[in-house]
Amino acid sequence: MPLNTRQHAGVREIRFSNPPVNALSVRSGLCRELTEAITAALADAAVDSIIVAGDGANFSAGADIGDFAGEPQSLNILRGLQNRIEQAGKPIVMAIRGLCLGGGLELALAGHYRVASAEAQFGLPEVTLGLLPGGGGTQRLPRLIGASRSLQMMLSGKAMRSNEALAVGLIDGVCDGDPVEHALQFIASGRARAVRRTGALAVPADLGTAIAAARTEAVSLASKQILAAASAALTSDLNSALATEARLFAELMASEPSRALRHVFFGQRAVTRLPAGLEATPKTINKVSIVGGGLMGTGIAIALLKAGLKIQLVEPRNDARDRAASAVATTLQRDVDKGRLTPRGAHQATGEFCYPCAPRGRERSGPLYRGRLRGYGCEAGDFPCAGPYSRLGSHSGQQYFCARFEPTRSSDLPAPGCRGAALLQPCQHHATGGDHPRHSDLACDFGDRHGLQQAHR
Repeated sequence: MPLNTRQHAGVREIRFSNPPVNALSVRSGLCRELTEAITAALADAAVDSIIVAGDGANFSAGADIGDFAGEPQSLNILRGLQNRIEQAGKPIVMAIRGLCLGGGLELALAGHYRVASAEAQFGLPEVTLGLLPGGGGTQRLPRLIGASRSLQMMLSGKAMRSNEALAVGLIDGVCDGDPVEHALQFIASGRARAVRRTGALAVPADLGTAIAAARTEAVSLASKQILAAASAALTSDLNSALATEARLFAELMASEPSRALRHVFFGQRAVTRLPAGLEATPKTINKVSIVGGGLMGTGIAIALLKAGLKIQLVEPRNDARDRAASAVATTLQRDVDKGRLTPRGAHQATGEFCYPCAPRGRERSGPLYRGRLRGYGCEAGDFPCAGPYSRLGSHSGQQYFCARFEPTRSSDLPAPGCRGAALLQPCQHHATGGDHPRHSDLACDFGDRHGLQQAHR
């Protein structure tokens, strides 16, 4: 049974159940049945107060995300439940244990009072799915605990424990045992005698200031829409602000970022339920793109290069990109010097490493040519070169490679802006101490930035 009710003198206890986390599901009929149970209790003359609790270890971990695949208007059933609770003429106390997240917390906010067990957790994690709290959270939470703290909860998606929730005014009491028993004591003490509607509380005076401050750090679409929904309280009454919240929620539901994040969410859940003994043929991975050329990204690139994979490192900062390229070359050469890697192996590894070069406009000592460097360089980008040849020498002095620029038009010394490719090739002239006939009077600062030495003169 999704609902269980008990009568304690003048108090009606309503427990809802939807294992494993008591998701507030519209499609299963739970929200509709809970609305009907609340309505019946309000109409019963033998009922003076109502306690709402989740069955089992949790109050509710939130709305049923499976409902998001349907029409956005279907969620109005959940919103109708919350509004029915808030507008009730009899006191409704929420008895909370375990998880009280997302739509579960919004349901609790609609109640007139909230008591919780010590281990309970409260949060609005919708932002992690590219969404905003769409069941009144952007309107009721600021009224209850203040502007800054509520915005922090919504924008971070992080949960708080009962002691902190009590301190900020989110709940009215904490107990070590059964929260339903505590709720009964709370009602018997007379503390829940009057109806106290969260939506009727005053909008925080500093809400506008807090929203303006938060906008400076809001990056994602969801975080921006959270602030837009919260700001509706500054210019609209509660019902109009709730309508704005619902509209923005529907827009986010249809957005590509949210659809992608929800896909990941369901995928992570699906892989935990794979049947035992399942066999699958892994796909072959030949190329890996790494976003970020910091210490970790560079380390990952080096490890994958040694494993024989092609690597593309994406790093928008010029200095970080240069440091990453230098670190890769230095590490590979160190492995050669210590005998961990052969010179051929190092050359093959560098041949699989590429990264977009700096955009045009950066000051360099040589003119810029657009092209592709295989071995030390770019899939696409700009690099400086004063001539078509340069060389890469090993630290041991035993092997050299020429970086030969091949333009796509016929000029032997291409003009700035010419498109082409730079190729690393073994150079027997340098290996034997001879002079490469095409290196004469040419110089290149490419080596200063990417491990290539200046062209032989």
